[in-house]
Amino acid sequence: MPVARTWLTNKMLDLKELIVSRVKEIGVKEASALFGASPATVAKWADGKSEPSLKAAQIVLNDIPEAEPKDELTDWNGKDVIILLPVYRSFSADTHFTLFANYAKYGPEKIGMIQEKRTVIHEARNILIHKALKTDANWFIFVDDDMILPCGSAALFNGRYRASIDEKRASLNAISRLMSHSADKLIVGSLYFGRHENGRAQCSSGFTSTQENEKLHKGEYRGLKAEEWVGTGLMRIHRSVFAEFDKAIAEGKFPECKHNREDMWVGYFNPIRVGMGEDVSFCRRAKEIGIQTYLDTDLICLHNGETFFGPSNTKY
Repeated sequence: MPVARTWLTNKMLDLKELIVSRVKEIGVKEASALFGASPATVAKWADGKSEPSLKAAQIVLNDIPEAEPKDELTDWNGKDVIILLPVYRSFSADTHFTLFANYAKYGPEKIGMIQEKRTVIHEARNILIHKALKTDANWFIFVDDDMILPCGSAALFNGRYRASIDEKRASLNAISRLMSHSADKLIVGSLYFGRHENGRAQCSSGFTSTQENEKLHKGEYRGLKAEEWVGTGLMRIHRSVFAEFDKAIAEGKFPECKHNREDMWVGYFNPIRVGMGEDVSFCRRAKEIGIQTYLDTDLICLHNGETFFGPSNTKY
């Protein structure tokens, strides 16, 4: 069997979903003309009575957008970026796939990557920052092991992962989108939701206001939104933030963050108290020293669990 045919056969389960979605979107008659198959054949594809043709699979593949939206204004000159991966027990295959679909656009000459395996998430983040600060990078991007990232294909994000968001948002390249924000926005997090059917938006307004939570679920905001805290599942932080933290800690602020011996990691993400997450604690400390946290309401990630939880949070 030719290599191309073998590859398409192995990928057919994923592509079949995209083909069926296209048929349902444009109707059997239009799909018949698009795929060059009879209406009866296309109807059988949609009903699961027969497998779509390789020609239809190739047409769907050709329709998937490039990894980075053409209208994404990102200047990579002078922006040294490191992806930081706190891994709890294992790395989700879907997180891996969508992360590297983003990462491959730029490659190792543009972006570095550091992984840390720890069972306590705040310690993993502290160690990752400790390592990252030993490099010359200016920007650090946390990617948690349960995030599903938009990676340039609305068909994939809304098809396989059932994000159910508008095409423009679903087509974003997550890394490119984060890096498109101006340098004065030192902390920018993505929008994602709790891993249950009524999961709240993982940000301060999503937790404190039912009305704001509903707006975030419905996608009523656009662009950046100032927040007291944002979930760290996908977050961009400039290295200068930690320099400011170090100054504050040296002056006696945040004593719970101070390390006990030389060359040990600083507790930037240590919980302020029992029951408070490391994301809330970090952002509240940043606010105390005058650094604003922003939520990118257009950069929507899915939260991997029993399903891919997103704004609609429906199980399937």
